[in-house]
Amino acid sequence: MKITYDYSIFSNQDYGGISRYYFELINNLSRYENLELDIVAPFFKNEYINKGFNSSQIKIHGFKVPNPLCQLNRFRNLLNRLIQPGIISKIQPDVIHETDYLPNKRYRLNVPVVVTVYDLIHELFASYFPPMEKSLWAKKASLSRADHIICISNNTKSDLQKFYDIPDEKISVIYLGTELAEFHLTRKLAYRRPFFLYVGSRGVYKNFDRMLRAFANSKMLRSDLALIIFGGGELTVKELSLINDLGLNDRIEYLSGGDALLAELYSTAEFFIYPSLYEGFGIPPLEAMKLGCPVICSNTSSLPEVVGNAALLVDPYSIESLQLSMEMVLSDIDLRRRLILLGRKRSEKFSWGMCASQTLDIYKKFAT
Repeated sequence: MKITYDYSIFSNQDYGGISRYYFELINNLSRYENLELDIVAPFFKNEYINKGFNSSQIKIHGFKVPNPLCQLNRFRNLLNRLIQPGIISKIQPDVIHETDYLPNKRYRLNVPVVVTVYDLIHELFASYFPPMEKSLWAKKASLSRADHIICISNNTKSDLQKFYDIPDEKISVIYLGTELAEFHLTRKLAYRRPFFLYVGSRGVYKNFDRMLRAFANSKMLRSDLALIIFGGGELTVKELSLINDLGLNDRIEYLSGGDALLAELYSTAEFFIYPSLYEGFGIPPLEAMKLGCPVICSNTSSLPEVVGNAALLVDPYSIESLQLSMEMVLSDIDLRRRLILLGRKRSEKFSWGMCASQTLDIYKKFAT
């Protein structure tokens, strides 16, 4: 069976959750015999697929553009749009999995299409984003022509059906996974003081500002802890200004790096906090759980579905609740031990191998 993945996410994302999802999915699918996995991305900038795969079943039809050209998104996407149909025609795939939303088909043959929906952030939090008419139009077109839709949580499926008229039989829920725990931890990081950890982007719905205010309000936390922020881009001028106003300059450190460093941070932190107002799934809490880090996360959207009873759930709109939850996990040894034990067990329910197996079942339904 031939499965083809289009250029769209690999052309537009260097790193990030969506391209990481496809990298892990394709990598795990290559363990199955009689599969040909083609990534048609004539000109891409994605670092995951740039590192390549260790399987002859996976073929990348394209090359990484030089760094100075990485910012020319419109020109690169135009070239990809023109070149992709010819390559797909030669491959003659059984199924095409579109990696991002496209306004119309750009293939020269009639092939079943699978689309994955990650979240409904732009629909639910429209006021936080610039006008999204063009992107939402592309999303609607992609969903309407898809033969099958994968949602990454039941919450995402529910949200999808609130905004789009899509029947149940056209949707499957397939959870994501994490393999971060497979990294060999060679050392424990030593910092000036114990720290708690925040990972990923910090846009408005991520609720980063409230978390900072909760930290600043607590004498216990400020005297005993530092905060390490990993990834998501350097701190902005606005964020640095808030940190300064809250008197947290000497309590916060920003780090970035690879998965090995992130794994060490999880394994060393006093706790991990994920105060997001909305998530389609939420991989970081699972990563923390796998590595024995107590987790505090929001009681909203898909997060209770993912973490179950293995995290301390908190109202993300309440600064007081965020503060109290952090103080509890820091001071209550029994609570910490319970969260660590439950977290390790919970994380075992999710893996990229299971994600790949269930996705392959979807492909088989449409393969000719």
